[in-house]
Amino acid sequence: MIKKLFAASLAIISVSANASIIDFTASGDGNIAKGWNEGLNHADFRDDPAANFFKIVFSAGLTGESITELSFNLRAGTDNDAFFDPSDGDPNNNLNSGGMGFGPIIGNGTIGLVSSDVIFSLDALSGTNPVLSIMFLAGSFVAGDILSFGIDIDQLDGQLSDIGGGLLGTHAVGIEATIGGSCEAEASTAFNKLNNNSSSAQLEFCTPQIPMSANIPITRSSFLLIIGLLALRQSRKLASKKNAINVLA
Repeated sequence: MIKKLFAASLAIISVSANASIIDFTASGDGNIAKGWNEGLNHADFRDDPAANFFKIVFSAGLTGESITELSFNLRAGTDNDAFFDPSDGDPNNNLNSGGMGFGPIIGNGTIGLVSSDVIFSLDALSGTNPVLSIMFLAGSFVAGDILSFGIDIDQLDGQLSDIGGGLLGTHAVGIEATIGGSCEAEASTAFNKLNNNSSSAQLEFCTPQIPMSANIPITRSSFLLIIGLLALRQSRKLASKKNAINVLA
């Protein structure tokens, strides 16, 4: 029985090590860059916390895997009128323009990606939309890379001009992601609130199946029990050998 449980625990450890994982955070007091005004150069705000409001980390993945698309839906949860408002003013006075807005801006927290790898579905003249999709150049967003970005969000929890990261979890803002390469899969989840200024989420893809020979469910406490039993068994073996040596002497 101990051997079977130990084999199951090893299988679960292997599963955790081989799964592809994307971690998401929305963190900050607000998502508007400090001093932002219409027409200002987005590149001037890469250091601003608002430009790093969202962070997507490809925490674990197999060789050849990459994130191909992400999507954020402000109305997937409990809020039914929130929208992204990236417009920083339309020189043609287009009525569909969102007016004063911000983003999307890639922040300086980004690692392993350049602006040419990232295509946002919204830009400064897009007007308002509850959904933001992000596409990536094939093979560009691989394990270990990070994308940080910021964009104006309005009407989430009735707030018009600024947003705290915790609100995304409060209203279960939706996330979808697609990966390709060694593993091709789609998955979705929602943000969970951590505190007033931050929310987080995690997506797991292509988790290896536990072999049939190790199909015994195991909890953390069971795993610790297994380790204890194995240690006790080893100590008994050592004690038996010591007693045998004393008898011969």
